[in-house]
Amino acid sequence: MKKKRIPLIVGIAVVALLLVWIIVSLATSSGLPNLLIRNATAFDKDIPDPGFEGTSYEHIQYAEESDAEYLDLYVPDAEEAMPLLILVHGGGFVENDSQSRQAVLMYQYMRANGYAVATINYRLAQEDTFPAALNDVKAAVRYLRANAEEYGYDPDRFAIWGESAGGYLACMAALTGDDLYADVPYIGEDATQPVSGEVSALIDFYGILDFDTSISDFEDCGVPRWLTSLMGMADVDSEDSVITQFLGANIATYTQEQLNAISPTYFAANLENQDLKVYIEHGSVDITVPRVQSERLYETLKDVLGDSSVTYREMKNFKHADDKFYMPENLEPVKEFLDQTFEVESGGEQ
Repeated sequence: MKKKRIPLIVGIAVVALLLVWIIVSLATSSGLPNLLIRNATAFDKDIPDPGFEGTSYEHIQYAEESDAEYLDLYVPDAEEAMPLLILVHGGGFVENDSQSRQAVLMYQYMRANGYAVATINYRLAQEDTFPAALNDVKAAVRYLRANAEEYGYDPDRFAIWGESAGGYLACMAALTGDDLYADVPYIGEDATQPVSGEVSALIDFYGILDFDTSISDFEDCGVPRWLTSLMGMADVDSEDSVITQFLGANIATYTQEQLNAISPTYFAANLENQDLKVYIEHGSVDITVPRVQSERLYETLKDVLGDSSVTYREMKNFKHADDKFYMPENLEPVKEFLDQTFEVESGGEQ
């Protein structure tokens, strides 16, 4: 009887130790069990549309290279022109559109709180590779500035927001000057009267920033490679990765100069727009984009712009594209950041 009881006792001990490991991991918000459980249990939230009083403009074509180059615009009723927040959707450069879930949740909140909001559609990697999507985003920004008077928002108070792949495009649009990635003309563009694509504020939600360091960055975050492989991010130099699809080339073949040309962090270190204000959020249990990329961008911009111009928030136990990012209590600090940047009173007065 004693011999039969020993394996049972060992089994119980192993299960007990495993449970303790899981409990400690969850309690301390660290470790593999916390990563797995937090990601598996991050369900969609019921976030109702608060509505707004204003005008909606659907499917405005801003360029003529592709049918995909359109935007949707929402302008609240107001006596004076309000700031404009420009949204760039995510989707790994291969899916989603201007009405992605994250873009909708963002514009519903911001338009209800007195901001004009434009959400941009752009060419995905299946249609054209880099820099097509970035050229599109920058053309859309210029189009929106050139037509500000027609639609009723302030051309001098522009902010751009992006999430995930859209975070990359928003960062590149905000951190590069008008002389770069401006090969797509917007509809009605006059080369003799240039319109700037510069923005006053950048908001980056868990953006992919440095493609070539994804593997080592995940290691720094304590995320095992087998787990990131399941998300399609570990083997960034494979022919099937979304990065290869987006670039139209294998990043392993890139020179340092080529890597610099696609890196928001590089452009942040050499930023010319010293008045830019930046707000960054990243989830602590993100297994799609390593959070250290946002941390590195924050540190780089802080050195260039100063502490007061850059905000970084690590969102505890938020997964990638978590609905919790878009709950009103989390979007309120975003609005406060924009209100401060654009000198908007808390009641919404310009």
